[in-house]
Amino acid sequence: MAGAATAQVPEGKPVPRLLLLYSDDRLSPASQRFDTSFRDTLEQALGGRFELFTEFLNADRFPEKARQDAMAEALRIRYQASPPQVLVAGGEEALEFFMKRRDSLFPGTPLVFAGVGLRGKPADWLT
Repeated sequence: MAGAATAQVPEGKPVPRLLLLYSDDRLSPASQRFDTSFRDTLEQALGGRFELFTEFLNADRFPEKARQDAMAEALRIRYQASPPQVLVAGGEEALEFFMKRRDSLFPGTPLVFAGVGLRGKPADWLT
């Protein structure tokens, strides 16, 4: 992940909490490579002062709406007391999941994404 920021989180400031949601499962080679690179970049940029939580949709195995609704409820409960400050979608299904549910789960939380092909998508796909 080239071009990482080099600013450090000042001592005494709360560390940023990031929630990274992958579209696939934790053993996917793509997830593992991205995870290593993303963590290394955060380490360099923030000097190790961050909390990164990872979750997995397993969207290829469990694409049903009921399963995703259950995942949303689990995330709401799990992060209710300490919500993330940044959402990261790793893959198209994770991005769609957050786009549909971010306002009800983590309103106002910035969302960034990776591993999403936008070619051929209508311009309003992200709205």
